Amino acid sequence: MSSVITKISPNYRGLARIKRQLEFSLRENDELLSRLVATRAASPADGTDTVQDDGSSPEVCVVVPVYNTAPYLRSCLDALRAQTLSNIEILCVDDGSTDDSLAILNEYAALDPRIRVLQQPHLGVSVARNAALSEARAPFLMSCDSDDWFSPDMCRVMLETLRREDVDVVICGMNVIYDVPEKLRENVVEYLRLKYFGRQEITQELVLVTDVSLCNKIYKRSIVVEHDIDFPVGLLFEDAYFNDAYMTASQTMYFLHLPLYNYLRHDASVMSTSYKKSGTSLDYLQIAFKTWAYLEREGLLDAYAEYYWRRFLQYATFAFKHLTGPEQARAKQLARAFAREHRASLAKASFKTRSSVRILLYGRFKLLHAVYRLPKWLYARLSVSRALRLEITALMEQNMGLEAQIKELLREDD
Repeated sequence: MSSVITKISPNYRGLARIKRQLEFSLRENDELLSRLVATRAASPADGTDTVQDDGSSPEVCVVVPVYNTAPYLRSCLDALRAQTLSNIEILCVDDGSTDDSLAILNEYAALDPRIRVLQQPHLGVSVARNAALSEARAPFLMSCDSDDWFSPDMCRVMLETLRREDVDVVICGMNVIYDVPEKLRENVVEYLRLKYFGRQEITQELVLVTDVSLCNKIYKRSIVVEHDIDFPVGLLFEDAYFNDAYMTASQTMYFLHLPLYNYLRHDASVMSTSYKKSGTSLDYLQIAFKTWAYLEREGLLDAYAEYYWRRFLQYATFAFKHLTGPEQARAKQLARAFAREHRASLAKASFKTRSSVRILLYGRFKLLHAVYRLPKWLYARLSVSRALRLEITALMEQNMGLEAQIKELLREDD
């Protein structure tokens, strides 16, 4: 695909024009697909896939952990109350807030019987999420951070898609709203960009390149219960562990290229704190250790050796990068001890992965790594428009994915 782009327009100005055209096409396709999905949900051909809002037991449980988010909480709850799928339960867990959050929750619970408020001392977000899991009645689970909000059709469209496509999990796009320094924006958008389209068999590679957020996905509670998946107590980035565990227990996934979730990045958010080199970044390394324990419990260590050590690389790199001084030294000490203890498993990973782990932990094989990276370095140096070409490639892939979904819906409606 890159060679095609080069033949079309080798100069930067021409590439910029192509990018603008693709962005326009993407917006048009996105809007068209949204209308088609909404129309299909409202008037399906045979009526079997429709979510009936009949006031019966809830179809979806939306979990909302809350801790000192009073300035944002009303917007979050208003959006949940306005969902076009009405038979939902909204489980709000106040984690010992010291601001007006609990008062706001109680106010909204009095207005809407679908909202249930659970209270606990400040025990952390994992304890809050586990409390909600134990109270959930609906067969499907979603999550909303209390400083973010759902688009009006999110619950309905996600549930319709999961049932129509008969998959174990559905992931949608995110609309990222920034209240953080400019330098942090690009990393987040690229990380959250959906890399696949439509219905997919879940593979280890797919999981490695897909974001671990809970908030843009819908899960089956039956899988969570069957595999005893919960959230690691006392750690942040609990969504990473839960998501990894759930994906290993699942078979199929649907990528829905609609930005249904609104994600607010601000200075007090967990990810912003981590980027400021806070000690909370060490939790990512602890999450890697917890993931090992889960794979061991499920008897998956041999089958997932390559996957695990690539995930270990991701989490350890993040921890080292965003820690300094004694905290960084402690993180490296823990990671080295873990790798030594499980060297037999590491030996089952690919040569590239083994070498990358050793370079990260010990700085060994640097010359070998440099030789391995040389072609990519030369390509980056020689291609002045490389970043723009990559953006265009991504836009082309997104457009093709949207067009495929549109064609599928149109065929089904014929």
